[in-house]
Amino acid sequence: MEGVIASPGIKGVKQMEHIIRKIIQAMAKEPRVKAVIEDELNNASFLNEVALSEIRIDKECNLYLTNYENCLIGLTEPLPKALYLFYLFSSKGISNKELSAHKDTLRKIYQIVSGKDDYQSGLTINGFLRRKGGIADVTYKINTALREVIPAESLKYYMIRGIKNSVRQILIPKHLVVIEHEGLLRGVSKHFIYPATKKTSF
Repeated sequence: MEGVIASPGIKGVKQMEHIIRKIIQAMAKEPRVKAVIEDELNNASFLNEVALSEIRIDKECNLYLTNYENCLIGLTEPLPKALYLFYLFSSKGISNKELSAHKDTLRKIYQIVSGKDDYQSGLTINGFLRRKGGIADVTYKINTALREVIPAESLKYYMIRGIKNSVRQILIPKHLVVIEHEGLLRGVSKHFIYPATKKTSF
């Protein structure tokens, strides 16, 4: 009879489920695809509860909250901005103790943000990592700037969060991070979970 689609039956449904499961498993082996799947699953529970904004990093490394009236995040000093970008780009978060192992990446980001040469950037980052309380001080500056522009109900997704000496991370889904700065895309893109390369405008 025309216009009627036959039911695949229980056996057919099970075969389809098996095929779909195999496809998902195969896709998940690709790191970026796996990251997107995990990102969506991890954040599905709260996306309906809060309205999150994209973070747009423009060509001058300024950070704007696109959906919060395009507010500028007031990270005026290069070191807090570099540390925030480092955690924003980090795939699974990093503890304070592990930061030293990633100092080359942090130095590259700082160099891009500050405009200083490689030597001066290295001195700044080495001094920052060695200074007692340095990480806590810079994190405090970051979170203070975020509190000034982000609604209270959304704030926890943008802050660097984590217990001392445990993994710290920023919870915002990575597809909401929009990078327009070519140097950041080229220099540290391998550290992204899911680098959004689309261009946005005011």
